[in-house]
Amino acid sequence: MWSNKTKNSWENNPGYLYSPKGIKNGEFTSFIRVHGNLGTHQAYAHKVGGRDEDAIRSLIEMVYPTATHGDIQVNYNYAHFPYVNAKPNIKFSPPTLAEDRWVGVKTVRKVAADKKSSTLEMWVDLDPFDGNGKPRNSWKPAATYVDKGTSGYGNVPCTWACHKDLIRVDGFASVDFALFSDREIDPNATPSTAADEHKAAVTAARSAARQEHTALQADPVASVEEEQKQ
Repeated sequence: MWSNKTKNSWENNPGYLYSPKGIKNGEFTSFIRVHGNLGTHQAYAHKVGGRDEDAIRSLIEMVYPTATHGDIQVNYNYAHFPYVNAKPNIKFSPPTLAEDRWVGVKTVRKVAADKKSSTLEMWVDLDPFDGNGKPRNSWKPAATYVDKGTSGYGNVPCTWACHKDLIRVDGFASVDFALFSDREIDPNATPSTAADEHKAAVTAARSAARQEHTALQADPVASVEEEQKQ
């Protein structure tokens, strides 16, 4: 994971940065709980489409609100510097990252078929776990951004399959992580809702009961982009 074995970058790539098996249309999920505000720069960022954290890192990021930036941010960070800021379409403004409180964030990236643009989405769950520690999967869309590139980096959109996706958390003494997930998705699927997930779970339970066997447990982190097949 740490070896820099590729020279592909945003300036020169065959559609991927490391391997054709890299994630292109992806859903990147993390649940975090921070402790000990250090009074310094704060960040909670999902960096997608990227490669090694070097001079040609080739990534784009969505940033959850913190004390440093009170609203959702998008930044192109194709090189180590500069960070080129872009303005997402805010659907709702989550509260800034707070100490000792879990929050779930999903960043979805969908590449257009013509590879001339990509669409980024941030989904948020502000009360992600029930009393038994299970995910509620009550995801709410918080922001979208249509990536057609930026003049700061030659108007090149982030449409390649990644070498690696990254999470960055700054400004706290410690961070708890849970149920980290990064996976390829079908960009044409219909987003599912909590109601869809409940209906699918009930249907699966009834089917298992009829067949007199125990259903296999599904991935506990529900996808917002994969349509439930009934």
